[in-house]
Amino acid sequence: MDFEVIRSRRKTIAVEIAESGRVLVRAPLRLSLGEVNAFVSQHEAWIARKLDGVRAIHAERTPRCFREGETFLFLGEPYRLRFVAGADYLRKDNGEFLLGRELSARAAELFRTWYRARAREILEDRVAHFARTMGLICRSVRITDARERWGSCNAKGTLNFAWRLVIAPPSVIDYVIVHELTHLVEMNHSRRFWERLGSILPDYAERRKWLRKSEHLLIF
Repeated sequence: MDFEVIRSRRKTIAVEIAESGRVLVRAPLRLSLGEVNAFVSQHEAWIARKLDGVRAIHAERTPRCFREGETFLFLGEPYRLRFVAGADYLRKDNGEFLLGRELSARAAELFRTWYRARAREILEDRVAHFARTMGLICRSVRITDARERWGSCNAKGTLNFAWRLVIAPPSVIDYVIVHELTHLVEMNHSRRFWERLGSILPDYAERRKWLRKSEHLLIF
């Protein structure tokens, strides 16, 4: 089985199946390759089941065509695309996305620009809210084009979030934000990490479950 090993200062080893179908093994710096291989072999059946699930999702996914009547999600809610005459913009209004008919060829670009702008507004506001609640300082928020990693942080206090995250329901967005803020004080996924996260979002497991099960909806 092919897999990629990503080493860090973490204390435990874990397997992650990326949205693309790549098998990622996150391992401590000092763990030998033999121990990594043994861990992967021990979990081979689980990995195979997860890969089957990823392949099924890819098979079910319908490529975006940006045609009139197509549905797009924003904050977990569906909005149908409707072309209108004489407009030079894309906007959301009364349960629809409205786009000037003359701009249909640029629809993909305009949707990404619109989502990215909304992502900056929403994510910066929610990060500020939870940072205050948790007594933490976030130096800055960056909006990225990531397709597999919805959030990340670094030791300097910068949080990174994929703009696609605003396709998800607000509860899921808040989970990713609190997850990354918690990493500012717990740079691992230890028991203390999950306890601290759970003190802010007691139902984080359900939010996390939605993201793992439905993250394919965030890609277009």
